[in-house]
Amino acid sequence: MSRQNCPHQLLSAGICALILLNGCTTQIIRPESQRLAETLLIRAIRAEHKGDVKQAEALLKESLAVSTSIEDSYAKAMAYINLARLYRSGNHLAQASDNIDAALTFLDPGSAIYAEAAHEKALILFMTNSAEIAQQWAEKSVTNEKGRLLGRQLNLLGRIQLARNDLRSSVITLQKGLAENHSSGNTEEEANSLRMLGIIARKENILTNAERLLTEALEIDKRMAVSTKIAMDLEELSKTALAAGNVASAVRYLERAYDVHLSANRIRQASATKEELAKIFSQQGNAEKADSARKTALELSNKVGIQQSNTPSDTIKPSNRP
Repeated sequence: MSRQNCPHQLLSAGICALILLNGCTTQIIRPESQRLAETLLIRAIRAEHKGDVKQAEALLKESLAVSTSIEDSYAKAMAYINLARLYRSGNHLAQASDNIDAALTFLDPGSAIYAEAAHEKALILFMTNSAEIAQQWAEKSVTNEKGRLLGRQLNLLGRIQLARNDLRSSVITLQKGLAENHSSGNTEEEANSLRMLGIIARKENILTNAERLLTEALEIDKRMAVSTKIAMDLEELSKTALAAGNVASAVRYLERAYDVHLSANRIRQASATKEELAKIFSQQGNAEKADSARKTALELSNKVGIQQSNTPSDTIKPSNRP
């Protein structure tokens, strides 16, 4: 089974490894409970992919219960990793932390999914502003990666190094990640490598190189049709154009990013983009355009507030684990 045939990556940690370890062919007949736990995981992935977070959570917990009933430590760890990932994606970081710690109790560095667990642990720590410890876990994920995801692990390490302003180390790490992602055909992660290298080039004031790298990332993301990353690339290109003194290009990139966000119903991000446009217009002395952009940003911000007030507070229920 190739990586491309794995289900949606957000919740696919270890699925391929589990299937490979347990046998992909009909020559090996696995116990019914193992097959059920695996099926529940795959259904959870599909539910998340459709945006049904509550269903994904329920299925993952059911998979965990089945795995626990037969003391299948590997499957339990995988369910915990995926619960951690689901909670992190919803910004429920305390629950994410509890679940990834639970997963790690069942794994040692020799496990096929230890690197994935370490990667998730690093991401959660990074989001809780514990960058130094996050880097240690990211390094573990790189050291213990045994599959085709080394470029992804290197990207996270490079991202953390970049956030810590260790540009020299970050460039070295991300260049390795870029080579790994390109050779393994991990196109989306290749774009991530390019984007971060572009950001570093801008920080180092190598603006022509920054624009080239970010444009390459944008081309890949457009080919992959990853809307969030397309908007991110456009925003970074805008910053680069602004650093080069090309205000007109900076505005055009931001207007494109705004259209992408708004069309994808990312209202909060669309509002933030309009705020950035307002700042540029204000700095250029164009009060009329600045006021118009701020007005749109405020309208969108109010819309976000209305959406939040209509959202149930239990979209992701607390974990039942102590």
